Amino acid sequence: MEKPKYPSQAQKEFDMAWKEFFRDKNKPENDDEEKEQMKEFINWYNNVRKQSDTEKTPAQMYKEIHGIESKEEIRIMNFECDENYDEELLVFIEGLKEYDNKEGYKLDYEIVKKKLKSTTDNILKKGVKALDLLHELLEDEETWSCLFALEILKEMKNEKSVPYLINFILKNEDGDYFEGCSDAMWALVDIGGSAVEEIILVIEKGLKEKIHYCYLFEALSKIWDEKGKKFRLNLLKDYVDNSENYKGWFNLTMFLCDFNEDEKEALPFLKKLEDMDLNIEEKRELESTIEIIEDPKGYKNKVHSIMQQISLNQKKRKIGRNDPCSCGSGKKYKKCCLEKE
Repeated sequence: MEKPKYPSQAQKEFDMAWKEFFRDKNKPENDDEEKEQMKEFINWYNNVRKQSDTEKTPAQMYKEIHGIESKEEIRIMNFECDENYDEELLVFIEGLKEYDNKEGYKLDYEIVKKKLKSTTDNILKKGVKALDLLHELLEDEETWSCLFALEILKEMKNEKSVPYLINFILKNEDGDYFEGCSDAMWALVDIGGSAVEEIILVIEKGLKEKIHYCYLFEALSKIWDEKGKKFRLNLLKDYVDNSENYKGWFNLTMFLCDFNEDEKEALPFLKKLEDMDLNIEEKRELESTIEIIEDPKGYKNKVHSIMQQISLNQKKRKIGRNDPCSCGSGKKYKKCCLEKE
C-alpha cells in the first residue's frame, strides 16, 4: 500500500508554514491577540514565505497566472472567500500537538488525555472537516498528537480513514510503537463492514510476500463480516492442506486466537490440526479455540473461575503475615490460609 499523501500541495505548504511561523510564538491570551497573530501569519504566508516547490510566494504565483478560474494551484490564502478554510479547526489541531515535546513526553497518558479533553471534543465536533488533518498526524507515530488522532478517528468511524489506519498498522506493527496499532485496529473495527474489502486486499498481498499482519487479522475477526469469516476459513483450509507453505513466517497461534464462538464451520479443519506437528503454544491455543466453539458457555465459566483465583492469589500476596486473613475467618493470615498454602 502506498503511503498516504497530503490531499494537495497547498495543504502541505500550509502545514509547513504554520509550524514554521508559530514555532516560537507565545500563545495568545485573548481573541484580539489571536486575530492579530492570524493577520500576521496570512500576510507572511502570502507575501513573504516562498513555497518549497516553486521558490515563489503565493502572491507572486497568483500574479503570474492571473485569470485562471481555479485558485487550487495558486495557493494564495483568501480566508474570506475560502469556504473550506476553518481557522478554528486549525487552532484545535495545533492544540492537539501541545505536548509533542520533551517535557510533554514525561507526562502520564491519563494526565495528557485529561488536559487535551476539551481539544479532542472540539475536533470531534468538526466531523469530516477534520479528517485530512488527523490523517496527517498519523505520520508521526512517536507523538501524543498521533495517539489522540487515532482515538478521535475511532470515534468518528469514517470509512475515508481506512487506508490511513491500515497504513499505520503496516508501518508500526513490528516497530517500537506497535501499541498504537491496537488503537488503529479498534478504529477499523468500529468503522465495520466498509473496511473489510480493503483489509482483505492488504492481507492477501502480505500473504504473497510471506508477511502475517496480526492486527489486520484481528480486525477482520472482530468486525464479524461474512466476507471476513469466509476469507479466514479458506485460509485455514489451505493451511491444513499446505502447511509447509506457511512454515517460518505464519503466526498460527495468533491466527487461531481470532476465531469466534459462532464459527462452527471451522471446527472440522481445526480438529485436523490436532494431528499435525504443532509446537506447545500452538497446541494450547488450538485446544482453547476448539473449546470456545464447542462449548462457549463452559469456556467462559472456566476462564472466569481462573481469573477469580488469580485475583485471590494477588490479594493474598499483598497480605502481611499478621494481617486478618482474606478468607474472612477472623484469624491472622499466618494462622489460617498461609498454613494451608
